[in-house]
Amino acid sequence: MPAAPLPGTRSAARVLACALAVLVVLLLVGEVAARGISPLPADRTWPDDEAQAKADHAQAVADAGQREQVVFGGSSIADAAFDPAVVFEDRSGDQRAYNYAQEGSASATMADFLRAVVIPRVHPEVVVLGMTPNEINDGGTRQRELEELQRSSRGYRVAAGTPTPADRINTAVTARSVLLAHRQVLRDPYRLLRERGTVSTSSWNDPETGALLRHREVDYVEPQPLDATLRARQDAVWGNFSVGGHQIGALRDLEADLRDHGGSLVLVELPVFLPGFLASIPDGAAKLTAAHEAMVALDAEGCVERLDLRSRLQDERYWADPVHVNAAGTNELSKAVGAWLAERGTGGSGC
Repeated sequence: MPAAPLPGTRSAARVLACALAVLVVLLLVGEVAARGISPLPADRTWPDDEAQAKADHAQAVADAGQREQVVFGGSSIADAAFDPAVVFEDRSGDQRAYNYAQEGSASATMADFLRAVVIPRVHPEVVVLGMTPNEINDGGTRQRELEELQRSSRGYRVAAGTPTPADRINTAVTARSVLLAHRQVLRDPYRLLRERGTVSTSSWNDPETGALLRHREVDYVEPQPLDATLRARQDAVWGNFSVGGHQIGALRDLEADLRDHGGSLVLVELPVFLPGFLASIPDGAAKLTAAHEAMVALDAEGCVERLDLRSRLQDERYWADPVHVNAAGTNELSKAVGAWLAERGTGGSGC
């Protein structure tokens, strides 16, 4: 004869069953409610809003069965310099282009993003990267920190095909549940009201072209003398400045990957506003020379194409600060690139 259950066991089992039932009901109600107020931006899996919005944009292009023939990349300097709408404003046809540049991204960080997210989704014919000494500096701690921050994000791991077991579970669950896919925004009533009915966006980028808007309406102001805070920032960006290793290697790898996919890489040597740059960047002239020589050497290898715009815009009316152009500068640089691409065409490099 089976032993009788201990006193209170049945009561505890009933309480647990009731609690589970209530939990299931609440989850179902929450799921129905979340679906009722969709669409909502999914939880951020990339390090910042700009990376998330641009990764989501590439996925949306792929989901629509479309492609972008020309894409742009680089740091905030290229983010401000290239407006695809201006680059192709005098071209007819269905040319599609987008600026995937992101604030703080050196060449290796941008190459990782392009290879994981952009190339396999939008299949560009040409990738145009904006280059200054900042993007190819191997000695900046800030550049490496941002590179590692991106590589350690769930968005990058999944896109690059190296998800952890937890990433796989999260992806599977959020693909089926609107409540869980949007749990971050649903926990924030202010954000929920602000972003209901939207997709992932970055408030400082043009949603149609990806171009940076932050500097458009800014007038140039002479750089301030470096205080302790500004000097620390400069040290983080420039550090023990050197070129020719990690960042240049990333450009070579990107070019090879693009070539395998039928595309080509164009490096645009962007100008800086020399009076401000030389006054505010330690050994600025040497950095500019070293960066240019590295671009020339890469060009000489035969597969990367190079457009030299370094001498352009040496008037402060084009600048928001020594390295970021304002709206007038964006317009001039984008037109110059557009004219060059119109003459070149958007086919492969023939390497």
